[in-house]
Amino acid sequence: MVNSEQHIVGGRHRITISWLAVLLLASTFGKCTAWSQSRVAPAEVLVCWEPGRAKANTSAEARRLAAEFGILDEVPLWPGTRGRAKANQGPGELGAWTRLTFSAAVDPHTLAEAYAGLEGVRWAQPNYLRRPASAPNDSLFDHQWSLPAIGWSWDEGRAPEEVVVAIIDSGVDWRHPDLDGQIWQNPAEVAGVAGVDDDGNGYVDDVRGWDFSDAPGMPGEGDYLNRDADPDDESGHGTHVAGIVGALPGNHIGIAGVAPGARLMVLRAGFNIGGAGFLQDDDVAAAIVYAADQGARVVNMSFGDPNFSPLIRDVILYAKQAGCTLVGAAGNESSEAVFYPARLPEVIAVGATGREQGGLAFSNYGYSLDLAAPGLGIVSLLPKVGYGERSGTSMAAAQVSGLAALVLGRHPEFSPAQVRGALVQTAQDLGAPGWDLRTGAGLAQATAAGQANPATLELVADAGFGAGILAVLTLTGEGSFDAAWSSGAGIGPWVELERGGVSGSYRNTLAWPPPGLADGQYLLRARLFIGGGVWEERLALDLQRQPLPAKNLAIHRALDGEVWAQVAEWESVDGARDTVLIYAQHAEQPWYVIAENSSRRIRWLQLPEDLAPGAYRARIGGSGPEVEFAVESDPVQRWGFEERGVLPEGYLLPVFPDYSGNGRRELVAMRVLGSRYNPVDYFEAAGTTPVHSSSLLFIPWAQADLDGDGLQ
Repeated sequence: MVNSEQHIVGGRHRITISWLAVLLLASTFGKCTAWSQSRVAPAEVLVCWEPGRAKANTSAEARRLAAEFGILDEVPLWPGTRGRAKANQGPGELGAWTRLTFSAAVDPHTLAEAYAGLEGVRWAQPNYLRRPASAPNDSLFDHQWSLPAIGWSWDEGRAPEEVVVAIIDSGVDWRHPDLDGQIWQNPAEVAGVAGVDDDGNGYVDDVRGWDFSDAPGMPGEGDYLNRDADPDDESGHGTHVAGIVGALPGNHIGIAGVAPGARLMVLRAGFNIGGAGFLQDDDVAAAIVYAADQGARVVNMSFGDPNFSPLIRDVILYAKQAGCTLVGAAGNESSEAVFYPARLPEVIAVGATGREQGGLAFSNYGYSLDLAAPGLGIVSLLPKVGYGERSGTSMAAAQVSGLAALVLGRHPEFSPAQVRGALVQTAQDLGAPGWDLRTGAGLAQATAAGQANPATLELVADAGFGAGILAVLTLTGEGSFDAAWSSGAGIGPWVELERGGVSGSYRNTLAWPPPGLADGQYLLRARLFIGGGVWEERLALDLQRQPLPAKNLAIHRALDGEVWAQVAEWESVDGARDTVLIYAQHAEQPWYVIAENSSRRIRWLQLPEDLAPGAYRARIGGSGPEVEFAVESDPVQRWGFEERGVLPEGYLLPVFPDYSGNGRRELVAMRVLGSRYNPVDYFEAAGTTPVHSSSLLFIPWAQADLDGDGLQ
């Protein structure tokens, strides 16, 4: 599969201010860059090396990159083999992953693209920041309406076997009275000696889990710099999720969890920046491996991001092979881009429903959605003996994790595929009959725990080379099935690949695509007809046998000394050699043909200075994107500027709004003071002293109307 990623650009500069020049600065190419909405750890890249290539500097090209980008450190994600031998035996050889740290001015996407092209590198990616998938709390409810909605009752919630559920989140307030006796404990560490790694798993005193948050390059708050044995919750998100899964019922206080017989393994991988929560990929990956190695049967992941991560994919495969049922939140952006890791086929992706049992507007949807669960106004725990309501697919995923624990409590012998089968086959169908984009197979139900022999259906695929893609279809049960493919929209027509009956088990490899099929986006679909119902799995595939074309071409005016220049900017692909053609407005032959073959994904070049004033067209290659632009004659006399002062080095907001409404625009900048986030200052033309400083710590990369009041 080829997955899209967002681009992030960061820059910091010493700013010399002339208040006439301020209004020109946003157009000065290369003088000030803004961070986009993509969220990554700055100056870090995660690299998976081929076997035998365990160091970043083992080749001349790698050493050149290290010198060019200013490598500061290289740290294995799983150092050594102390109690970690399992991590070197799983899919993708997890032991081959390392984290490289560079100087703060380097774009992580540029780093990843550069290292991905090295011989001996299997994968390279930015260290993405995953977000807790909670949504704003818009309403209040007096009761846990979600429990009857999923068919939960006291009898259904009492499973005979304890099941360990890993809560990978912002941590958990494990002292909360409604979690008394519900927290998993590591028996070796409980009975061991303080300060000693009693079970040899590489973690000292991991009595109830571990704090994997390790983000010294981020401007976090509280406990986030070093990994330690205290997975306490500093935001409340993880405590709320944990309460939904396993709060203690019948104790005359608080709420009842979906699976009160579960034992909650507390794995903190999140930290706060300016009140918002984030989880780094390397911390999430370490937590997933820990959960698998320490015997968790269910892993709840109420977080995510639309960016694909090969590291997260590798550890998800590892955890599944270890017998973990993996549950993920679909996300709360009202988008078809279901979050990763929920979008991976090994994870049960959960959307959110309301009291009316329909998919909620904020809940992400799409081909990879498996189930739905209540996600609006869900009452659960808050730190320091608190209770409150939250909304989001985080809450929905937690309920499905609780139901998965109920299934395993009655059937500890079930595989992850059987747990998924029990949940899907007992789901309450919503909307049109069968699977749908917004609620998947339907509303998850507690009756799943009563399934003694659920059918299973798995559809997975790996990209091939030249011959196409091999999809593996695995079925168990009694019934019939079919497999087909369609265009990416999934609205048909469906072209059948295979059809037949299944009695017991069935496994086959489907060769795809057929000869002559054009590159593009497609869906594979497998359906199992069993017990009068239909179980459907879909898998999205991007068929790209030819290089992707350039896209998003734009021409910007940029200040070059005392004259305006024209700068072309567009998005390309790794290793592509692009050509920019410049035409007069109605000419058939180009005036200029300019080659550009850098390794950057976002490319730019300055157009020739001798373009006379007039109308022009620019195009990438013979059939790439084309735009029109104009060249004007308007030199800027730099000697007319008056220097008013010099502002500290910092990150600039790339627009100059008038937030105060006093007719004077503000320049907004976050100062650079060490390797952390700092307060944001607002300057006006009156001088270089801020007229306002925000108490929140953030990089001002964009402005938007977040509360819908019409003001940005």
